[in-house]
Amino acid sequence: MDAIRLQYSQMDIVLFFSYLAAGIPCMFLWWKVFSRFGVLDKPGKDVPPRNPVPTLQWVTIIWTFIVLLFITKHLLDLSYYGKEFLWLFIWGLIIALVSIIDEMGYLIDKKYSLSPSIRMFIQIVVAVAARRFSWIWIQMIAIPGFTWLELSWLTSLLATVGRFILFINAINWFDGITWLATWMSSIWFLTIFLLLVIVVFPWFEFMTFERSELLLRVKIISLILFVVSLLGTIMEYKPWGLMRDVGTMFLGFSLWYLALLWWAKIWTILVVLALPLFDAIRVILDRLKRGNTPLKGDYSHLHYRLLSLGRNRGEVRVFIWTWSLFFMMIVLMLGTNSIAKLVLLISMAVIFFGANAYLFRMKDYPSNFVPPVAWKTS
Repeated sequence: MDAIRLQYSQMDIVLFFSYLAAGIPCMFLWWKVFSRFGVLDKPGKDVPPRNPVPTLQWVTIIWTFIVLLFITKHLLDLSYYGKEFLWLFIWGLIIALVSIIDEMGYLIDKKYSLSPSIRMFIQIVVAVAARRFSWIWIQMIAIPGFTWLELSWLTSLLATVGRFILFINAINWFDGITWLATWMSSIWFLTIFLLLVIVVFPWFEFMTFERSELLLRVKIISLILFVVSLLGTIMEYKPWGLMRDVGTMFLGFSLWYLALLWWAKIWTILVVLALPLFDAIRVILDRLKRGNTPLKGDYSHLHYRLLSLGRNRGEVRVFIWTWSLFFMMIVLMLGTNSIAKLVLLISMAVIFFGANAYLFRMKDYPSNFVPPVAWKTS
């Protein structure tokens, strides 16, 4: 078994560099196409002045994802759970296409953008369809150290759809600073990959053949999505292009899908995604308290609040990345100890919501980022 694990490890390294070698040409090819036809973004007044760059660059990433799937041919085999990965592509593509239509409408004229309510309706339809036609649903909820709670059909549906909406929008709302969400997505998919390799695969010999096939596929898909997220980070670094909602929605859906597909360790996933999830919950509650719809954007997200405290964008990125990497290592070291992960999650929630209440309520610091006048008039 040790020799087999070593072989898997060596193959993972080969696949990683193969995916990079295939993905980089795809990325720059589409960058050239978008530049040639003038599909460029409209820099908003809430970012430092820069030249327009190709937008919809996550069409590049989705295309790269498809290419890498074909390179790893056995992932397309419809036996042994192959259909579930086909559904991942279909549902993810629908989410991405909706975002493409919305972005193209915005590039023509802001009034042609899809309304948030329409986009939310489509998200709900996709979540219900994934619940109906795939193996993607929450059947039980584990209470570490106590028991499992089996959910009724209706409760399962509401929990599945609710988690889906929270996942994809939490990640989408983390895209207010360039290459923040892309690098965060890299961390999240790397966590799923390492979780399988370090925590799950040591128990490989106790699994059925079908279960092992499923987990091997999840591992490779998470590696592919880690690579494409990394490529997205490279693309947004200069920036040469922007991810936009096309990317964040696709990534959020993929995280949700993979986590439910193999009955992932829920507390591990929640700890790693805690920062965007906590922030999304806080933003929704704040907007409702102010009498606004949760779907209407503002500058109250975590990264904007850190900017409002006088931090620059680089410092905000480093803080959020460091937080996520630190807790990724912690949950991997905790292994299968669900009780410790639950305690860790509660502690993170206390720190996050407590810090927000202290800084922006008790100390009354600005809770909404206001772009500098120089940016507004540039």
